[in-house]
Amino acid sequence: MGALLIAPASQTRAQVPVARDIPSPALVEIIEKAIEPLPCIVKLSRWDRYYRYDFRSQPIDRNLILFILVETDGASKRRIDEPDDVFDATEKPVRVTIGVFDQRNNVATIEQCNVMEDPPVQ
Repeated sequence: MGALLIAPASQTRAQVPVARDIPSPALVEIIEKAIEPLPCIVKLSRWDRYYRYDFRSQPIDRNLILFILVETDGASKRRIDEPDDVFDATEKPVRVTIGVFDQRNNVATIEQCNVMEDPPVQ
């Protein structure tokens, strides 16, 4: 008589991916084309770029995509994330651009474009 092996439940159930509440990469491409020529931005390769649905209104309006750009002196990165108020920042003063893209009319609005003297509390 052979031994009966019982696998843990986590190994027997199919892993179902959880859908993330994020803008699509295709939409982010549209946003980047719209914002790159704006005077505050000029060249996206100079910025770390964060995109997420605008969490500042409740319920979250998925037509509004918040973008946060943090100027970098190294290789830039792009993150598409779930709605929150966290982004990477350095300890030194850094230029930050914050805005909203409204996908109903494909319009980007810059809300802030300045030097952040103090890093955000995280």
